[in-house]
Amino acid sequence: LLILATQNSCRSCLYCNSDLTLIYPSDEEQSLVDGAIDRVLSGDISENDSEHITRIIEQISARIEFDAVVLGCTD
Repeated sequence: LLILATQNSCRSCLYCNSDLTLIYPSDEEQSLVDGAIDRVLSGDISENDSEHITRIIEQISARIEFDAVVLGCTD
């Protein structure tokens, strides 16, 4: 299960579950995710951010197999 959420949400173990294998983005990918979430929260929704998130998912799927993606945010 790939978790794409703010860095704080990822570190809080909000999605931790002993029955699931959780995958998180690299620090560089996480920075892009955080930026996209910040912009959405400020009302700036863009195709560019959507493309970045899609690219991140594709890059991670090339490194490791996962069954689903959580696009999560606690804000």
